[in-house]
Amino acid sequence: MNHYINKGINHTYVEGELITRGGFCNIYECSHFDEHGSLVNQHLVLKRLIREDGLGTDPHRFTREIRYFDDLNHPNILKPYYFDDYEGIIVMERYPLNLADFIDTVTYDTLTCFEIFKQILDAVEYYTGEGYLHRDLKPQNILISSSNIIKITDFGLSARMNRNETNYNLTKSNTNAGTDNYSAPEQLLDLNKADIRSEIFSLGKIFYSLYARDNFQIEMTNLSTLPSDIRFFIQKATLYNADKRFQSLDEFKEAYLLLKENPNSSDTSLLELEDALTTITKLLETDNDFYKTSTIYNMTNSSSFGHTAELFIDLPTNEHQAIKILDSISYNEFIVLSCDLIERKGFSFSYVDSIVSKIITLLNVFKEELDIEFQTKLINAAITVSSNHNRFIAMKNIGQYIADLRNSILIFELKKITDNKNITKIRNYFDSTNLKSLLNE
Repeated sequence: MNHYINKGINHTYVEGELITRGGFCNIYECSHFDEHGSLVNQHLVLKRLIREDGLGTDPHRFTREIRYFDDLNHPNILKPYYFDDYEGIIVMERYPLNLADFIDTVTYDTLTCFEIFKQILDAVEYYTGEGYLHRDLKPQNILISSSNIIKITDFGLSARMNRNETNYNLTKSNTNAGTDNYSAPEQLLDLNKADIRSEIFSLGKIFYSLYARDNFQIEMTNLSTLPSDIRFFIQKATLYNADKRFQSLDEFKEAYLLLKENPNSSDTSLLELEDALTTITKLLETDNDFYKTSTIYNMTNSSSFGHTAELFIDLPTNEHQAIKILDSISYNEFIVLSCDLIERKGFSFSYVDSIVSKIITLLNVFKEELDIEFQTKLINAAITVSSNHNRFIAMKNIGQYIADLRNSILIFELKKITDNKNITKIRNYFDSTNLKSLLNE
């Protein structure tokens, strides 16, 4: 058991039992005693440098962490009680959980998620404003109190912006699975290439983990289950190409504040079709990709909006292309929702012709851009709506489209979902080998 004297204050920090081993430091329990030997605080931890690994980089990393801790003063950045560069120790307050443990073990609501992330963002805004990059931002390096107050810690990989003060490589040799999950691709290739966009990448991954309650996923496997605006925000922050991410923390924060206002709560139940069409046209003219994407897909994919199928058909083809580019996953959801409605609802005869015509147009425009799953949904919707309404023009048109298909896998998948009665009707107006295949003839 080691004792460390805080010179000048005459207090003693006593190193206790080992809590955990790390890559370059071990963490121990620690107690604080005053000059009379009375216990002041037993809820501390002591971080001690491991000097015997022979890499020659960790002492520099430790010294840098101490220097940056001393420079930074923010309520959401951990401030050590005591540090000693010569001894290689840092004494800090002990927290019950880090954010990774919190996500895995605590039940919390969306409001709590936003409150926690706002604290993280405030701290990052502060230290980047002071000219620093953390470069190892991840849930394991974010401590959280029982009252959900966060503290960012572990500035060992940090650096001043626009300065190449870290000339040795601290990337792959010292990363763990958490770092690989949360660090930007360019940063993992070369730590010195990290910039504010790399920090934004880490923030995007952290927000995903916090919102989706999904830790340690290199691939964000639950991303497709999230609301479209949340998903777009995360995707834009974590794009592989740094030039396509949010380019500044101000831009990232602006999008986050829009997200926090929760556009998903807006009421679309009273919105008329013409209003929706006009709104989308105006939104597509704006420069804020996040705002227009979240607003558009809140409308198109909302269960409360009563004109989804009609919006899908009446929306100009060039606007279909534009909103697909904004968020292809949400666009696929728009296809699925619209197709389900098209198959179930009743329409006037002339409008059935418009439905099938629009579906064929979109299939021709997007061609291989759409996965087979969504091509088959569109084709089956056209088959179903035209046959249910006995609209011979529409049946002839979709029959001709099917006859021209050359993708055997598409035909095979289409066969699984089509109704034989509907295919038989289609054949009365445009027969083909492909239609016979759908009927096993």
